[in-house]
Amino acid sequence: MSEGPERRCIISGDRADARHLIRLAIAPDGLVLPDVHGKAPGRGAWIGVSRAELDAAGAKKLRGALARAYKGAALTLPDDLSERIEAQLAAATLNRLGRESGALPSRPRASLTLWSRARAARYGRSNLNRLC
Repeated sequence: MSEGPERRCIISGDRADARHLIRLAIAPDGLVLPDVHGKAPGRGAWIGVSRAELDAAGAKKLRGALARAYKGAALTLPDDLSERIEAQLAAATLNRLGRESGALPSRPRASLTLWSRARAARYGRSNLNRLC
């Protein structure tokens, strides 16, 4: 039994856990964008192929699959969809690695506020004013 919801890849037709697929969301203006976190509102289409397979599928096959998934909505497919997916995956990976190691705060503003208050208590308000 899978741990999460199962989705079908619109290109290959294979079924997999949603955590192993990339969601494509449609923006209000019809632009198809990657949603690696799977949190964008609205309908989503899922792909689970490599970048080479995505590029080989071509815009015509991808556009047809997306038209079926989005039930005929007007779509604009960006030419650099593969690059956008890769950039979002890289950013999500680095973000997760930083948070798990403790190098990046999970809530930067809250961490900065706490750090600033501790610094102000320790060194006085004049130092805080110089830092901010």
